[in-house]
Amino acid sequence: MYGSTLYDSRLFVFGLQGEITEQPRTDVAFYPSYDECETVEKRIEDFIESLFIVLESKRLDRATDKSGDKIPLLCVPFEKKDFVGLDTDSRHYKKRCQGRMRKHVGDLCLQAGMLQDSLVHYHMAVELLRSVNDFLWLGAALEGLCSASVIYHYPGGTGGKVGSRRAQGGSLSAEAGNRHRPGKDVICFLFHLPPLNT
Repeated sequence: MYGSTLYDSRLFVFGLQGEITEQPRTDVAFYPSYDECETVEKRIEDFIESLFIVLESKRLDRATDKSGDKIPLLCVPFEKKDFVGLDTDSRHYKKRCQGRMRKHVGDLCLQAGMLQDSLVHYHMAVELLRSVNDFLWLGAALEGLCSASVIYHYPGGTGGKVGSRRAQGGSLSAEAGNRHRPGKDVICFLFHLPPLNT
């Protein structure tokens, strides 16, 4: 159902025994119990790294799009009927396309932990979308701008200290700690449901 919106996925299964657990799969990890899952942190790290690679490639594809004035209009399915018969050569339509694409690239930057880039794209999206009265996408761009601003102003988070599995026993390797850039320790999940159509 959500296949078109997923970047990648992993399934962690605890407590299942038998033949099925012996099949080598990269998208599923089987563990006999919660106490016997020594590699779970490493698998989660690898999964997050794979998400970053996908997000970064999508961000680069969108940010360096050389299609000129023909930027596709991103829209959610219920908007499609509103754009039938519109003049796609008008300045208003082009600004709407640019603003929506900037918002989308801002989302990708934020999800990839590239905070400064996301703030730049969200600011540009807000200006473009406000000028064409695209209120739905303007609200979404402002929401992204707020999220990025909170992360920027509260790099340690806004909540109190919370105990975690890592604090109880596991620890990040020095190599894993060095891989992360500032802001990359924040994992943002932005869902576009229903999926965007171009």
